[in-house]
Amino acid sequence: MIKKVLISFLAIFICILPALSSDLQVDEAQKLYNKKKYQQALNLINLAIESENKYDEKAYKLRADIYLKLNLPIEAIKDLSSAIKLSNNTDSDAFFKRANVYLQIKDYDMAILNFYCSQKLFGNEYYKIVKKQLKNFINDTNIPISSRINACYCLRTKMTISPSSEYLAAYFKEIQLVNLLPDNFVSKRNGKTKKYMLDEYKMEIDNLPKTTLEEIIMYYFIFGFYTYAFGNKITIAKNSIDMYEKQFPQNSDVVKEMNEEFYYIKNILDNGFAED
Repeated sequence: MIKKVLISFLAIFICILPALSSDLQVDEAQKLYNKKKYQQALNLINLAIESENKYDEKAYKLRADIYLKLNLPIEAIKDLSSAIKLSNNTDSDAFFKRANVYLQIKDYDMAILNFYCSQKLFGNEYYKIVKKQLKNFINDTNIPISSRINACYCLRTKMTISPSSEYLAAYFKEIQLVNLLPDNFVSKRNGKTKKYMLDEYKMEIDNLPKTTLEEIIMYYFIFGFYTYAFGNKITIAKNSIDMYEKQFPQNSDVVKEMNEEFYYIKNILDNGFAED
C-alpha cells in the first residue's frame, strides 16, 4: 500500500517538475535582469518559455523587457502581444508597455491605440498618464498630422465627456489638423478622404439645433470656432457671447461659462494643450 502511494506521489511530482523548474528559471532570469546581465537572462528565459510551461504571461513580459534592453523592440512587441493574447486581452500593463515600444519605434497610431487600451482596462491609475500622452501627441508637430488627428479623436471620443470644453477643444483641434492634410489624403484608419472628413464636420455643425433664439446663439458660438479652425477670425464666436448676454441678462452664469470656454478653446487652437 505504501509502495503504491509512493509511486503515485512520484508520478505527480514528475508531472509538475517541468512547471516548477520553469518557474524557477523565470525567477532566476529576473534576478539576472535586475543585475543587468541581459544576455544571460535571455538565455535562461528562452529555456523557460520553450519548456512545457509555455503559457506564462510573466515570462513573455520579462523577455520583452530583456529584448528592450538589448535594443530589439520588434521582438519585444511580439512577446508583449503573446502576453496580451494569453490574458484574453486583459493585461493592461502589457498594453501600456507595448504602447511605449510602439512610441519608441515611432509607430504613433499603434501607440495611441495601445495607450487607450491600457487605460480602458486599468481605469484611473493610467487615465491621467494616457490623457497626458494623447495631448503630447496632439501638440507634437514632429509626428505625422494623421497621427495627431487620431490622438484628437481618441481623446474626445474615448476619454472626454461631451460636450465639455475639453471635448470641444479636441474636436476643433481635430478639424484644424484635418484642414492641414494634403488634398489627396486617405485615412489608413477608416479609408476616409480629407474632403469626406471635412464634410462630416460641416454636417455635424449644420445639424445642431436652431429652433429657439438661445439655440441659434449657441450654434453661432460653435460655428465661430469651426470657422476659426480654418484660419478665419474668431469674431463670430466672440460676438455670439455678447449677443447672448444682451438677450439673456438674467443668465450671467451661462455668459461666464461661455467666456471661460471661449478662451480655453481659443488658447488650445492657438498654442496646443497645456500640461495638466
